[in-house]
Amino acid sequence: MSNIEFITDMEKTLKHILKEHPENEPMIKVFGPILLCEEKLLSEHALTKKPTQNKGSGSPLLDIASITISPEKAGIFSRALLSTIEQALPHLRSEIKLIKECLKSTAASKLCKDFLSNKKERQNIINNYIDNNLLSCAKKNMSTRSDTTTTKTHIADIQKKKEAFYSILELLLTRLSHVFLARATRTLPKANSNTNKSTCPYCGNLPSMSIVHEKEGQRDLLCSSCGGTWRFKRTSCPNCLFEEQKNLHLTYQEPNQKERAIHCASCNHYLLEVDIREREIPTQCITALSLGMSHLDAIMHKNGAIPFSEKL
Repeated sequence: MSNIEFITDMEKTLKHILKEHPENEPMIKVFGPILLCEEKLLSEHALTKKPTQNKGSGSPLLDIASITISPEKAGIFSRALLSTIEQALPHLRSEIKLIKECLKSTAASKLCKDFLSNKKERQNIINNYIDNNLLSCAKKNMSTRSDTTTTKTHIADIQKKKEAFYSILELLLTRLSHVFLARATRTLPKANSNTNKSTCPYCGNLPSMSIVHEKEGQRDLLCSSCGGTWRFKRTSCPNCLFEEQKNLHLTYQEPNQKERAIHCASCNHYLLEVDIREREIPTQCITALSLGMSHLDAIMHKNGAIPFSEKL
């Protein structure tokens, strides 16, 4: 057996980003391992049965409400992701450890289902779990390990850390939802090449990036939730759909013109874009490129532009 370590496409992509953007090393070191964990889960737990599809022509292909989120898979995925997050964020180790102890597989499954199905209620879903489940679980654990005075002190400390618990759970559920959506999306046929929609034809969510590829410079949009891609006109704004090439302005930092932000003069929204015509990057790795593009978000924010992710 060869002693040569196998390097995945995602690892190669992350090493390339770190080389090109060493100033973003802290962000890459946090989110890079999470992306690697997700790719491993998607590879080892690929979905073989196609999920239920919506029948309406204008609806997303996926019927999100019918996606199977079993306690078994939710438990496996959440434990793997939490362990990765714990390594990436060692300063939150005690909070993550408590979540790992208290978050049972059935609760992870229900939380993920609710998180996927009720976008507008996500903040309440997380806060309710912290108040009604996590804190009570922590109190129960501590009462069995400590005397009354020590327990009261620990409980007071935990209540002060609710903001940290919220951040960890929000990150966990966002990535957990992505894994379940991506599993389902990868079983579906490629979206119609004539699709010119501003939302994902697979799951109905917003794109996180624009991709220019192929010799002709075709443009695809990349979904922020399921990782699906679909064709979109280069002359149109993905937000307001106004079709006029001169209306779209590119912002980049020399000498790298292949990583840029597309800004629409009509609606003042922008979307990050990468030109990969001279780079061989698998579709599932393209989302990692955003880890090296935070400087563009900073520039656009300073200029008063609105991220496409904040589309009304």
